[in-house]
Formats: sequence, structure tokens, C-alpha cells
Amino acid sequence: MTRSSHDESDSSAKNQIKEKILIVDDLPDNVRLLSNTLSKEGYEIRGAISGATAMMGIAADKPDLILLDITMPGMDGFEVCKTLKESIETADIPIIFISALGEVLDKVKAFEVGGADYITKPFKIGEVLARVNHQLEISRLRSRLSSQNKKLQETLKKLRETQDELLQSEKMAALGSLVAGISHEVNTPMGAALIGASTLEKETKKVFLGLQKNDLKRSTLEKYLRVATECSQLVVVNLQRAGELIQSFKKISVDQTNLRVRNFALKPYIQDILISLKPTLKRAPHNIHIIGSNDLTISSYPGAISQIITNLLLNSLTHAYAEGELGNITITLSQPTSNQITLEYQDDGYGIPIANLPRIFEPFFTTAHHPNQGDGLGLHLVHDLVTQKLQGSIQVASTLGEGSIFTITMPSFVQPNEMLGIKLGVTE
Repeated sequence: MTRSSHDESDSSAKNQIKEKILIVDDLPDNVRLLSNTLSKEGYEIRGAISGATAMMGIAADKPDLILLDITMPGMDGFEVCKTLKESIETADIPIIFISALGEVLDKVKAFEVGGADYITKPFKIGEVLARVNHQLEISRLRSRLSSQNKKLQETLKKLRETQDELLQSEKMAALGSLVAGISHEVNTPMGAALIGASTLEKETKKVFLGLQKNDLKRSTLEKYLRVATECSQLVVVNLQRAGELIQSFKKISVDQTNLRVRNFALKPYIQDILISLKPTLKRAPHNIHIIGSNDLTISSYPGAISQIITNLLLNSLTHAYAEGELGNITITLSQPTSNQITLEYQDDGYGIPIANLPRIFEPFFTTAHHPNQGDGLGLHLVHDLVTQKLQGSIQVASTLGEGSIFTITMPSFVQPNEMLGIKLGVTE
């Protein structure tokens, strides 16, 4: 009697690699009958007439399916099945019990110890073939599913690694832009200071030459003193300005590349962030206000906060306003409880369509129409930094034509992520 037909691809696969079936029965006639029948179906058959012999054979060569008698001398079928299911190496082998025991309790126990199916003796060959084919088909599907799941896991891992690399590139690109902007901004006061110093040097040489010739006039000296005073003030003011820019940049850049928890006053730190972003903000004449107490302190990752403020500002500059449009951006700081700090970022730009709000923090989601207007990673990075690095939460609300509000709630004392076992490749 032949077994029921299957999909051609499955039959082809079975014929190429013979599936191995172990028949365990203390009656040699039963083993011989089943072996002859299943061999004709293209399976590789092995037999065993005791539980102990079966266990040794399985250890030497793992079968794809086991036909197992229950009542055998020494180690019975229940014990064989239970032992196999307790081992990781053999737990996945489907076991079909073939037994003369027809009581319900026997069948229940067979399934309790891990049996996949149960055939009552005297068996019919057609039923055995059908149940064998069914269990092996399930095993094939399970194996195929496991292989596909492994591939999906590997693909997901690669996608996450790629996403981390892109986010790291986003962070470094922002830092590179900050460096370029600060360099350009520092050149202005340094150039003014250089002009003042050069003028002072030139006028000083004139006075010194007059002294050498002994013909220095009072009017010349008075003019020199006026020029010297003006040049000195020009040099001092511009060097102070350059120093402030450099200090702000140093503080922000160090925090961005070396994220560590430290105590700091939040409002002055955000003011330093705005100073470091001055070259970028100069291109957009927006009014930026920071509301909150100068004494509000936090123990957290300043570099993460720097990246968050920077990305929120860049998001507003890119998406919220038309070129040359004057906007108002407000950053409000508050401390509702001793253990919690709220940072509210609000702009009065275009706003976000309600349909886009659920996806606003998704990676690569962007409403930009021009390739240079953003890659959709800015707000995703903000979300990751808030929820994972700062251990807080972020919500967004928006009304078209009125603007958007991002509300960030974070602990006033952040436990270092290293202690929590959190790994963030993008921000470490």
C-alpha cells in the first residue's frame, strides 16, 4: 500500500535525503513488517527490540522519527520517551506510540511524556503510513520555519547594526557641522582682535619713532592714547567673545563624544548649547527663549541633552518654518517633583499633520520633500536618547498652523546605563 501523495518539492527533497525512522518494539515480527513497508516508501529504517538498545542507537545516530512500543521488558516506552524529551539534543524528535494498550489513561500518559501521536495495535499499515507522513511533514515545516526564523534574526541584527551606524553617523555629522560653524564664528572676533592689535602696533611704532627723533608732539601722543584705548578695548572684547565661544564649544563637544553622568545646572547648559549653535541659528532669525530657574540642577548625561536640543532645533529649522520666516521657539524647564524634571520644547511653525504623529519617532520617517532636508533619523535619535539614555519619556502634540510641543519627562537623578546593563552603540 502506498502512502498519500505530497507536494512534488517535498517528495523530491525526501528522495534526495532519506529521512531516518527508528522502530522500537520487543516483537521482531512487528519491527520486520513496519521496516519492509516504510523502506518501500523511501525511508531509511533501523530497528530495536528494547528501550535500552534504542537509547544507544539514538545516541549514535539521531533519527528523524521514532515508532515506539510501550510494553517492553526493562525500559518501557514511556520511560524512553520521557528521557528523550528531557534532553535538548533529542527533544525535537517526533515520537509515535504503537501499543496494544488502548485505555484512555494510557493514551493520556503517552501524550503527557511527550508523544506526538498514538496508534493502537493491531495497527493498519495505511494508518501508520498516514501518521508517519503527517509527523514528518510537521517536522519539515518546523525545520523550515526554524531556518527562516534564524535568517530573519540575522537580518534583524544586521538592520539594527546598520541603524546604529547611521545614527552614529548622524551624531558625528552634527558634531562636524558644529565644529565647522564654531570655527567660522571664532574667526570673526579673532579677525577683529587681530586688526585692533595690528593698528595698535602700527601706531606704537609711530610714537616710538617720534621719541627717537625727539619731535613727539602732544597732539600726536593724545591721538595715540585714544587709538590705543580703542584698540585695546577692541582686542579685549573680541578675545573674550572668542573665549566664550571656544569654552561653550569645548563643553558641548566633550559631552557629545564622552557621555558621562554629572551634575550640572540645566538652564545655563542649554544656553551654552545655543551659543555653540549660533552659526546655524544666525541663518534663521528666530527668537529663542529659555524659561526656568538658573538653579535647576540635574544629575544626568549632558551630552545626550545637547544632542536632543540640537536635533529638536534642527528639526524646527528644517520643517517648521519657511526660509526667512521669523519664528518663536520656547524651551521651558520645570521640576514638578524632587525626582522629576520636565523639558518642554515648543515652536510656532507649520505643525505636524495628525496622521503623521504616531510615526514621528520612527527611523527614516520624514515629511521632507528635498533630499537635503533630512534623513528621518533626527527625531528617532531624540526618542532613543530620551527613553534609553535619560530613562525618561517623550510625547508630542501638534496643531497645523500653530506649531508643535515636545514634552520630555526625565528623572532628576539618572542611574548610569552601565549599571542597568543598557548598551547603546549610537551614544556610547
